[in-house]
Amino acid sequence: MTLTTNQKLYVGLGVLVAAVFGVTVLKLSSPPEDGKKDGPGPSGSGETKPVGELLRYDLAHIYYNPADEKAVRREYPGYFERGEYLVPFWFCNPNPDPVKMSFLHTSCGACSFAEVAAVPAPNIDATSPEPFAALLGGSCPHAVDVAEHAERQRMVAAVPAADWQRIKAQNSLNPATVGLKEVVEFPPGTPDRPTWGVIRLNIKVNESKTLEATIGLQKPNMPMPAPVVFRASVMLAEMCDVYPPKVAFGDIPDGSPPVSETLYFYSATRRPTGRGETYLPPPVAAGAKNDPFLTFAPPEPMTDAECQELAARLSTPAGAKKEGGPPPARVTGGYKMRMTFTRTAPDPAAPGKTREVDIGPSERQISIAPKEGSPEKLPQVVVTLKTLGPVWADGGTVELGTFLTKSGVEKTVHLMAERAGLELEPMNELNDPNYVHILPLPAPQTSGTKTTWAMKVKVDPGVGGGRIKPGSTVALRIKSTGQIVRIPVTGNGQS
Repeated sequence: MTLTTNQKLYVGLGVLVAAVFGVTVLKLSSPPEDGKKDGPGPSGSGETKPVGELLRYDLAHIYYNPADEKAVRREYPGYFERGEYLVPFWFCNPNPDPVKMSFLHTSCGACSFAEVAAVPAPNIDATSPEPFAALLGGSCPHAVDVAEHAERQRMVAAVPAADWQRIKAQNSLNPATVGLKEVVEFPPGTPDRPTWGVIRLNIKVNESKTLEATIGLQKPNMPMPAPVVFRASVMLAEMCDVYPPKVAFGDIPDGSPPVSETLYFYSATRRPTGRGETYLPPPVAAGAKNDPFLTFAPPEPMTDAECQELAARLSTPAGAKKEGGPPPARVTGGYKMRMTFTRTAPDPAAPGKTREVDIGPSERQISIAPKEGSPEKLPQVVVTLKTLGPVWADGGTVELGTFLTKSGVEKTVHLMAERAGLELEPMNELNDPNYVHILPLPAPQTSGTKTTWAMKVKVDPGVGGGRIKPGSTVALRIKSTGQIVRIPVTGNGQS
């Protein structure tokens, strides 16, 4: 690889900075031996050994960990939407010979190339006693570590496109790599005047995985390249998600006030203040348009503190990432909005009047969608509740038990009411499943303010069959108010 004008400038800057601060590149971590991974990461022994003549680097496995001592892991995205991305690793050549770099093997045939460029050493705070401690794999003040990482990112973004030299993986399955180089030569340096560089791994994210890229390093006097493995862990993320995914309001008595829950519409990759592919539009409750009893307040952007708190809720209690386990959750940005359930709502058929919610258990599935754009998978919130009212079934459920389908079944269940003069009528067209029906109700029995009905529920012979699905109900109507009463039904028809 021949140095461009920009690269010569980068090398000169690196020499000058290293000379001024008296930094020795021998403090860099070197390629792990015996299959050991670098540093305190997954399965990392924390041990590194000098290899003298080959390239040196401070990191060989990148993964997201907000509690890591290195800013590069704290700031690494970790979560990616479907697509192709470039993940950088920094290194240097501290010896007077050029090093040939080849891409010996990739664990993903679609992630089929890497690209290399020479860059200057980061220009950070010269007043720090160890201004390159983070880059060299040592410990350093948190502020210096953060500043150095930000400088690295700025420098990589500033590398001209023409300075990146692509090399294809020898086991590439991607036809797009045809014609790419198989070997590039990285310029020489010295221990006190290293040539710094970045290698970026191309990763096609279509699943959660750890990409392993085996890079061959070869000096002129070496008969075979020495393999070094770089690893990058990526998690496939959807554009958006919602928390909590389930809201259980429980029993809601007659006359009770509204009940509420805060929903968080968040993203591991986007922010409300972003642009284009980094922008998360505000949410709308698309599945609640026809439900007047469930309302949503306008969404508000989440604060950084709320994002961190939600990430902690979503993460496993183990803290730092463990080998083989899920990484900590990431909440890059999002919105919060208040969801409220009320027992009464305006009646669209009678302006100025209200209507009562159905009595009995219910489950609502609400899709939370961004106002702009359509993610591949709309997150949903499942809301469960049970509204109590003036009428209920003795025992709470119509239990048909196990019965022969060919014979059918009939059960009597007593309905109860603490209100005199109520009139009920079956609403079999609302029953689910529709082969379960209520027979005409007999005259009620009254005792003071208490009223009871002997309701018969029947499944005709030769229909249905199998276990009645969870959430099934039979329905009645209170004639005076039009309110629907839904009563759970269970049973198992066998042939």
